[in-house]
Amino acid sequence: MKLPGGMNSPEVRSNSPKPYEGSRMPKVVITHAVQDIDRWLAGKAERAAAIESGSGSDVTDYVAADGSTNIAITADVADVDAMQAMLSTPPPEVVATMESHGVIQPITAYIKA
Repeated sequence: MKLPGGMNSPEVRSNSPKPYEGSRMPKVVITHAVQDIDRWLAGKAERAAAIESGSGSDVTDYVAADGSTNIAITADVADVDAMQAMLSTPPPEVVATMESHGVIQPITAYIKA
């Protein structure tokens, strides 16, 4: 598929229903490294719940194609400020989830412009 800006990579789309009407929620991409990919992947439900606590939905995980331990997560976010606050100063339960999943700082968030 030919993407805007001349980029030639596939676009990921979801057909799942959205919890909003009339406007599009911003898409956020979160990246960081992890200690072990299999350990990180095993925590999908907990990770999605943590992101949903920051107003995220439609959480999708990605692993690096180069075999490294770098990962990415995308989510639709109803409140970007709440998500940024949750990532910059996560509540204790989110910190515990990050630690149990082997998250390595720093965490970088990108917001669809």
